[in-house]
Amino acid sequence: MKKSFMSKLSYILALALIVCFTSAPKVSAATYSLAGWRLYSLLTYIPHQNFGDTTILHFNYACYEWNSNIGFNLVYRDPTLRHNDNNYPTDDGINRIYRNNYSSGALAQNTIYYSGGKVTSSDININLYYPWSNSGWGIYYDVWSVFLHELGHTIGLDHSTYSSAVMYPSVSAGTEKRSLTSYEKAGLYALFS
Repeated sequence: MKKSFMSKLSYILALALIVCFTSAPKVSAATYSLAGWRLYSLLTYIPHQNFGDTTILHFNYACYEWNSNIGFNLVYRDPTLRHNDNNYPTDDGINRIYRNNYSSGALAQNTIYYSGGKVTSSDININLYYPWSNSGWGIYYDVWSVFLHELGHTIGLDHSTYSSAVMYPSVSAGTEKRSLTSYEKAGLYALFS
């Protein structure tokens, strides 16, 4: 009886490993691109005062997704401070999340300041020209997904060529990309190993 159980268990585990390794995407250096800079120390963002509580909570979740995959805290949202500046970007060493309307073009922008390959500060603008929501449904863009993408640039990743990746250069309305894929994880490994 024990031998039969162990044989079945071994067979199930072997089958699970085969499925796992044959269905997972093969990640190579071509699946991600590094930006030419890297974030070396904790960077704290201050959101605009007109973002709602749920949106600010989603900024936290996006930061957590990167931090948990890196293994230490690198991006953070200030728990109490808010700003009322509308002059995106401002090279003053303060990391702000803006909410300006810049007509058509990019859903969001991230202006990164760096010196010697090290990020010194970053300003992110969520473009209010487009319709936003705190979930990916209908004609709305998911703030969490887009902010997650922009944080990837702050950390040091450029765009991916794979449409399923968070770091793919575009996202459709009604789409949520709230978890890092193997492509971003491979980029993080290249940056931090």
